Amino acid sequence: MELMDHAELYLTMRKRADKAKATAKEYEATWRQVEADMITAMLAKKEKFFKMPSGLSFGLSERFSISVTQENEARIRSWLVETTGDDGPFLVEVPNKPAVQEHVKKLVEENRKAGDSDGEGLPEFLNVKTSPKLSCRGR
Repeated sequence: MELMDHAELYLTMRKRADKAKATAKEYEATWRQVEADMITAMLAKKEKFFKMPSGLSFGLSERFSISVTQENEARIRSWLVETTGDDGPFLVEVPNKPAVQEHVKKLVEENRKAGDSDGEGLPEFLNVKTSPKLSCRGR
């Protein structure tokens, strides 16, 4: 198969995939609306569980979300000290993944320039994987 044939096939399949994604988004929007209607109905009837004759059951629980960001970190820590006396048990320090990834990417590029394999010399626990990625512009 010639490169032009690959490109034409790629574009055809990409268009089909885009159309399928759009259809899936429509189905998901409908599903979410039906889900919201069912939640409303269960709340109105004060039902936490519903079982169908087939044995399939539905359970209603509460989704819980809070905002903990770098922007409100100082206020949260202060509040934790006020309410619990110590913010220590609530703190976690982890490496910054984007920064580590940039560092590893530079090392992989250096390995390639030296003629070594991508992950050579890097710790196994990093589980470094690389693969080519195709981009298409100008549709």
